[in-house]
Amino acid sequence: MIENIDIGGPSMIRAAAKNHKDVAIVVDPQDYAEVIQRLQDGTLDEAYRRQLAAKAFSLTAYYDGIISSYFNNLLGNKFPPERFARPLKLEAGMRYGENPPIRPRLFTVTVFSPREQPLTLNNSTAKRFHITT
Repeated sequence: MIENIDIGGPSMIRAAAKNHKDVAIVVDPQDYAEVIQRLQDGTLDEAYRRQLAAKAFSLTAYYDGIISSYFNNLLGNKFPPERFARPLKLEAGMRYGENPPIRPRLFTVTVFSPREQPLTLNNSTAKRFHITT
């Protein structure tokens, strides 16, 4: 696992996101078309670049959370440690009938075991839960 940890890529993404006033960082291929259109229209403004920066920081935080999870599991650290990040990935929106303004979401947690294999629901260590926002 440690040989596969990318240092340069996330550092460049963070650097570009930090400098979003002057740079647009695109980390999601689904954003390509809009970025190209905004470049052509001259509407790639700071507010939109700030949105792209937020997405970039979220991606690198997710990546770091996966690495943190791996090392905490490797060391047998109990959850939650004093400081931690859990890599959550939005899987789906959910319906919540009692209170329509609440928008529940289904997230999955990405965790890697010391065996360097993704944990699955088969070994009862991966968990699914929802967060309302």
